Order: sequence, then C-alpha cells, then structure tokens
Amino acid sequence: MMREMFGYKLTQADRTLKLTKYKRARVREYWMIDPDYKRVYVYDLETCESYKI
Repeated sequence: MMREMFGYKLTQADRTLKLTKYKRARVREYWMIDPDYKRVYVYDLETCESYKI
C-alpha cells in the first residue's frame, strides 16, 4: 500500500502519471490524501477500482 499527502492542487495529469508508475511497480493499493479539499482518493490497482472517501 502506498499513501501520499498533497499540500497543493493535484492535476489530473499528475494523478494519472503517479497511478501509471505505481501500477508498473506493482503497488496494489494507493491512497491520495488531499488536505486542501479534505478528500481521500483510494485506488485498487489490482482491480482498477477507485473511490473517494
């Protein structure tokens, strides 16, 4: 599992690039934590599912 916290506005391009890199590295689950918008994005890279908490 990989978790990252961001203190800046994350663009869609940044999000896509990170997901691609982590999937290639065989990371199974990835959480993006955005404190500015008070959101947590969870990606299951094995099943390609995602959801927002």
